[in-house]
Amino acid sequence: RGGGGREAVVGAPRRPGVVGRTTATDCGRAGECVEAVSGERNETYRARDGLADGARAFPVIRGAAVATLGYSEGGFCAVNVALHYPRTYIAAASLSGYFTAGLDTGTGPGTVYNGSRQAVLNNSPLWWVENHKNLRTALFLSSAAADRFSARADGALAIAAKRTNPHLTVALALPPPA
Repeated sequence: RGGGGREAVVGAPRRPGVVGRTTATDCGRAGECVEAVSGERNETYRARDGLADGARAFPVIRGAAVATLGYSEGGFCAVNVALHYPRTYIAAASLSGYFTAGLDTGTGPGTVYNGSRQAVLNNSPLWWVENHKNLRTALFLSSAAADRFSARADGALAIAAKRTNPHLTVALALPPPA
C-alpha cells in the first residue's frame, strides 16, 4: 500500500484503541441492533450510551479510537453501527455476518422495521455503502468455509465498496473454494 500504516487506512493518527464486541439480542429477541420503527433505540445505545457505560466500567483513554466486532447477526450490527457512526468507530469486523436488513427470522420487515421499506434500506450495510459516498470506516469481513451465504455477502459488500467508495477500506478473508 505504499506505507503510512494505520493512519493511511483511517485518515488520521489516533490514540490506542478500544474494541467492543457486539451482541445482537434484546431481551432474548433478535433486533439487528437498529433503531426500531416505534420501538427500541438499540443503535443509539450501542453507538453512544454503551460506549459511555464501557468507559465508566473500564479504563479507556479519552479520545481513543473505537472498533466493534460481531459474529453472525452481531457482525451485521458491528458493520451497520460503524457505517452509521463514522466519527465514533474507525473500524468494524464481521465474522460470518450479513449485510441486508431483515434477513434474520426475528427481524423481517414487519417486526423491528414495522413494514417500513426505507427503514430496511437505511439499516442494510450493503445499501448504505452503495448509496452513501465518502465512507472511510475500515471493515474486516470473514466467513467460515462452510458458510457460503456469508461469504457471498462479504464479497458483495467488498465489491460495492470498491465500486462506490474508494476510501472505504475492506479487508476480505474468504474461505477457499470448495
